[in-house]
Amino acid sequence: MNMKRVNRIQEKLSRLRLSGHGFIFLILLIANIAHAQQDSLTVIANHKGAPKAMSFKELKAVFKGEKKRWRDGTKIVITLMKTSTPAGAMTTKKVYQMATDELNRYWVTMVFRGQAKAPRSVDSEEELVKFVTKTPGAIGVVSSGPIDSSTTRVSIDGKTIW
Repeated sequence: MNMKRVNRIQEKLSRLRLSGHGFIFLILLIANIAHAQQDSLTVIANHKGAPKAMSFKELKAVFKGEKKRWRDGTKIVITLMKTSTPAGAMTTKKVYQMATDELNRYWVTMVFRGQAKAPRSVDSEEELVKFVTKTPGAIGVVSSGPIDSSTTRVSIDGKTIW
């Protein structure tokens, strides 16, 4: 074999290896994006009551039952996915910054002391969206899938998906 041909073959092999690594990188990148979207949450609210934007500190106060009414006087109705669901577990982690058993104990204590009414707990995001849509003052958290115009998407610290 002449030297030119050997060099061309080596170049092609080098490109193929790079392409293989590039392909693997692309697959990992796509998987990472999909995982990040899975872990993303969106706060939704009924058109009556909740503001279109709030800080994370305000959101946490709402979801912990520390704030009882919206600025317009509408009673706040907290709606959560069950902690056994992926969206419920992620809400527990990101909003409450607690483990699921800690969250359950927190709400039992709040209700027992008469300091708050327990949040409405649902099995599916569809059920949560329907409840929030029909209940003035309702607020909930869903994974970052498509949200229709029946609810208000609430931005938290300037982000609608976090």
